[in-house]
Amino acid sequence: MYRSLFSKCVLTLFLLSPLLSAQTSFLPISADYAYFKNDSATAYVEFYISFYQGNLQYRQHQDSLYAQYRTRLLVLHKQDTVFQSAHLYKNLASDTSRLNLFNQFNDVFHALLPPGTYTARLQLEDLLAHRTGEYELTVFVPAFGRELAISGIQLAGSIQKSPQAQGLFYKNGMTVIPNAHNRFDVLHPMLYYYVELYNLDRFNSYHVSYYVTNLKGDTIKQGPPRQRAVKSGDQVEVGGFNAMGLPAGVYNLNIAVSGDAPRANTRISKRFAVVKLRRKPAASKGSSLPEMDEAFVGMSRDDLEKEFDQARYYASREEQKVFDELDNADAMRTFLTRFWQRQDKSRHQDAGNSRALFLRRLEEANARFSRSGQQGWKTDRGRVLILYGEPDEIERHPSTSGVKPYEIWKYNQIQGGVIFVFVDKNGFGRYYLIHSTHRKELQNPYWEKEVGIDGGGFYR
Repeated sequence: MYRSLFSKCVLTLFLLSPLLSAQTSFLPISADYAYFKNDSATAYVEFYISFYQGNLQYRQHQDSLYAQYRTRLLVLHKQDTVFQSAHLYKNLASDTSRLNLFNQFNDVFHALLPPGTYTARLQLEDLLAHRTGEYELTVFVPAFGRELAISGIQLAGSIQKSPQAQGLFYKNGMTVIPNAHNRFDVLHPMLYYYVELYNLDRFNSYHVSYYVTNLKGDTIKQGPPRQRAVKSGDQVEVGGFNAMGLPAGVYNLNIAVSGDAPRANTRISKRFAVVKLRRKPAASKGSSLPEMDEAFVGMSRDDLEKEFDQARYYASREEQKVFDELDNADAMRTFLTRFWQRQDKSRHQDAGNSRALFLRRLEEANARFSRSGQQGWKTDRGRVLILYGEPDEIERHPSTSGVKPYEIWKYNQIQGGVIFVFVDKNGFGRYYLIHSTHRKELQNPYWEKEVGIDGGGFYR
């Protein structure tokens, strides 16, 4: 159904969309995927990536501004690379008035994959700023048999009929602009969906409907069922609604299809979030902090668990034990709200500053220290950066005869001055902490011998 889409064309599209968080020192991106039937052995999988113009660096060249960036896709199956691709773009603007922080850039990759579970890594690289952003997805590709079946749901920012069969986002007579963020707000209120139905040729007609459920399974919204005549074995269904009619929260969009024959039905679901930004009331004396921070409202349970896992460096053993025993997303949202409120209080920070600082350090750690599939925040240098911030000084010592590569990080304002010593034990660029003078860290007075230095003792 999609072989014609493999004709490559490079196209940059702009969509007006809200910027929900401030620009940071990394490149924030969003990614998603949807799968479609190709043949009995493979499925056609689309991978989407979205990001904002305001996160790219522009330079002046003659009478115009330009940005250069590259998008990449790497698909792994059991640690083996099964597909990879990259797109190179150059975006031009006549002057700064043409640069809009809220412009959303989108890209899509197409791959043929056998049924199975994969890991997909989508990356954005700003070639002028030398910055990157990466998003990792767990991808499930089903097998399509001869029974009534439905594709994955593609959530879209817009769907329009297209008279010309061209463009990176064209398929089946339409231009479908992806919404890889999977969230909707007052500036991006319309939720559009695109699905395909397969093996309809044994029916005369079928019914299709959508309904929205919360994470407890309660139906919150239901669209009217529609009866369709079968015109071919495979058909497309599109629709949409204003998501701002729903309260802020996380939901599942469900699409159900049934043919005019007994036991001929199927259903597919897709998670999305509704975010409603409210102006914070002026703080009054004695006012209480919110029970649930809006930053967590649009996050899934997996995202909440991931944030606390990354923030465990700040958490006490008791806090870790309490979080691990929580059994629902709302409890996790409340816990994380109070967790960061306690961090703000202990650090004498304004509300939200501790989490913002953590997120900046987290992304900096990932950008600098990620190696061979290991995320930077999980490394020793990443942990120290997240906990203590950027060191005042870094001594870098390359490998010499008999001496392993090592680094010494110095912090002058902590406990009267402390150091952290990291060594590349195996020569593969992974540095391990082997010594620190910080009272709560690993201390090894003979660390020089482990590095290969004779004598010494200056940094003990």
